[in-house]
Amino acid sequence: MFRYLLILVICTLCQPSAVAQEVWPGDLNNNGVVNGVDLLYWGVAFGATGPARATVATDWAPQASAPPWTQSFPSGINYSFADCDGNGEVDGEDYDNAIEQNFGLTHGEITPDGFSNAGTGPAPRLHMVPSTTLVELGGIIDIDLFLDDTEQPVTDFYGIALKMSYTTGLLEDDSGPDFDFTEDSWLEANDDNAVGLFHDGDGSGRAELAFTRTTQTAVAVESGAIGRFHVVVEDIIVGLEIDTFILSIDSIFLIGPEVSTVATGADTIQIVIARDTSKITATDNLLPSQLERKIKVFPNPARASIQLSSPLPIERLTLVDPLGNAQELTAPRFSMVPQRVLLPPGLRSGLYYLHLQTSSGSCTKKIMISR
Repeated sequence: MFRYLLILVICTLCQPSAVAQEVWPGDLNNNGVVNGVDLLYWGVAFGATGPARATVATDWAPQASAPPWTQSFPSGINYSFADCDGNGEVDGEDYDNAIEQNFGLTHGEITPDGFSNAGTGPAPRLHMVPSTTLVELGGIIDIDLFLDDTEQPVTDFYGIALKMSYTTGLLEDDSGPDFDFTEDSWLEANDDNAVGLFHDGDGSGRAELAFTRTTQTAVAVESGAIGRFHVVVEDIIVGLEIDTFILSIDSIFLIGPEVSTVATGADTIQIVIARDTSKITATDNLLPSQLERKIKVFPNPARASIQLSSPLPIERLTLVDPLGNAQELTAPRFSMVPQRVLLPPGLRSGLYYLHLQTSSGSCTKKIMISR
């Protein structure tokens, strides 16, 4: 018995001490990659303080974690992971020296971030509205980005991260689009501490966009563009007279102040590029199927009104109920920027058909009305 106890004591003493959990500076949610979602975690924890690490560093290498802080994210990740440089405070240096510096770097096995795209049905939705859908080589296109929440109000918006894809080889210097957030928009709500980033992957066809507040105070989503993409078309495939630039929002991570995600609808746009637009007009180029894709109607489902944008003037706008009864609506003026259209009062909930007549032809969009 004595010999057994002695062996047990020796084995216990020889066991290595527990290895401290590793922190990779910039990977705040510890999922194996530094990306826009990490910016959102940083914004939620901004200003928090706790024990510092033994080593203050942001090099892309595993750092021994500090003792646990008093706060943790809902996922269970401790706030100490948000202290990227390990100085004992979540501050701007963590963003500048770790998230930006190490953006896109990976370690180990990458696990999902929790992006949540909405399907059909009521949900806030992102919409991209281009300044034109037809451009020549050397042409400049501005694409406004809107977050619409008419049918699914978001009253506690705190941040958003997007993964995007785009057609390569068509833009100036073989790069991707540029992006600028709208100054003094509802996103910032007069808060100079709000932070946004945009990485286009050096023309790789992949881009990430993220924005976060840093005051632990959420805001309600309002109307108005949250930012603008800027592209300069430089080339099309040799031998082609026409090509197409496509920009798609693939994945969305929209959060409230506690990293609570809100499923959000995505969007895709197409820009026709022509060597000589005098030989191909927007009207000539738009087949009925193309016209239907380019006309934007949201939200869907709708209540008292819809937002409508079209690349061509709308000559006639008709709402048809399931029984075939038609009501004329006031068509908005021609604009790629969404215009509000009031729906007739007293409509019952259900599926309706919005018939649009343009100089290039007509198309019909299905819309749900929920009251």
